Amino acid sequence: MMLGQFSRALDDARLSVQLDPEFVKGHVRIAKCCLSLGELIGARQAIDRALAIECQNSAVQAEASSLEALERLQGDAKRAYDAKEYRKVRVAAILYMYSEMVTYGYKFTYPGSVC
Repeated sequence: MMLGQFSRALDDARLSVQLDPEFVKGHVRIAKCCLSLGELIGARQAIDRALAIECQNSAVQAEASSLEALERLQGDAKRAYDAKEYRKVRVAAILYMYSEMVTYGYKFTYPGSVC
């Protein structure tokens, strides 16, 4: 992941949880890679699996909080887009880009925009 090769890192993380389905760190890595590739649904699935295995893990809780914040931003952007309030969509994308959640270069995508 540190090299920006998120697809390869995602394949490695998926292999790690195939070998050991209880490997929480593998699920967290899947979530981080999915976020980096703009796949919020895949990230949500991985975080949910990690929480099911070890709900008190601080790393899992931190990733879950970051994911929830991104999901809120995406929801705000969707509502603004549907209401044809395109400035708000852009503001949501800018907020996202400058948030501390951009550690791994996550992509924010919504119809008509890629930031």
